[in-house]
Amino acid sequence: MTPRCSRRPPSSSPSSRPRGYVRAIDTRAVGVAGVALGAGRVRAEDPIDPSVGFVFEKNVGDAVEAGDTLVWVHAADRDGAEEAIARLSDAITLDDDAPPAAPLLIGRVG
Repeated sequence: MTPRCSRRPPSSSPSSRPRGYVRAIDTRAVGVAGVALGAGRVRAEDPIDPSVGFVFEKNVGDAVEAGDTLVWVHAADRDGAEEAIARLSDAITLDDDAPPAAPLLIGRVG
C-alpha cells in the first residue's frame, strides 16, 4: 500500500489510500526531499529557505484512514511541492497490518 497525493495551497500533503498503518518512513529519503525543497544544503555555500519544510501528522505505527493527511509540505512554489510530495510518497510505506510495537526501554546504562 502506498500513499496517494493531494494538494492544498499554500501547503501540500500526501494523503493516504484506504485504511491501514504506517509501516515505515525512510528518513534518508525524507532528508533528501528536504534538501531538494531548499530546507537543507548539498554544499556549505548553498542557501537554506527557512519557509519550507515538512510537518508529519502520522508516524510509524499510526492507524491511517482513507484521505488522512500523512505529512504537510510547505514549499516556495507548486513545482517544489509536487516534487516533495512524490518523494515523500515513496518514502512512506503503508501496510494492512500494524507493525510490532517497539519496546519502551531498549536497555539500561550503568
